[in-house]
Amino acid sequence: KSSKGSITQNIELPEYVSAPIKADDTVGCVYVNSGDTQLGVINLKAKCDVPKLSFGYTLKMLLVALFTM
Repeated sequence: KSSKGSITQNIELPEYVSAPIKADDTVGCVYVNSGDTQLGVINLKAKCDVPKLSFGYTLKMLLVALFTM
């Protein structure tokens, strides 16, 4: 929570987010207030897809990393 003058912002994020996550999924919010008046809500969106981790996917990423060094 931070403030500048009488405008405050309160960021609400979950402790964790479970994959898979698709680009543009809402993962949190920013509440903008002036005193007791809510001025707006800004949804925090995922920028890109985040796949669910599996053994196969993890092995693939490890091999790509090893052979692109």
